[in-house]
Order: sequence, then C-alpha cells, then structure tokens
Amino acid sequence: EDPTLEEVAFVEAICESPADYVPRLVYSDWLEERGDSRAETIRRQCAEEVRRAELGLGYLLAPWRRWQP
Repeated sequence: EDPTLEEVAFVEAICESPADYVPRLVYSDWLEERGDSRAETIRRQCAEEVRRAELGLGYLLAPWRRWQP
C-alpha cells in the first residue's frame, strides 16, 4: 500500500528534526488512530531514547565499568 500524502508529510517532518520527539509522537498518534501497530513501536523507541539521554554518559560506560579490575 502506498503512503498517503499526510503520512509522507509526517515522515518528512521527522527527517527534518530527527532529535525532536514531537513529530514522531504525533505520527504515532496518527498511526494509532488508524489501527497501525507501528504506533507502539515508535512510542517505545522515543521512551528508550529519553531514558538513555537521562542516564547520559554513565549509560555508555556501565558495561565497561563492570570489566574494570
């Protein structure tokens, strides 16, 4: 199935501001209204990115610290 013009506009907005969660979450709402299961995946991805950002560098160093003598 070809994407609608509305869906193309959402994807373009996401591509223009990849670090901004708002376009992705609005797109997720739009997908949910249409019964599209991708909506939940997008929400989970945004939530995971926020969680990682809140943890900061500590998140990246955690595996390395476990192996430190």
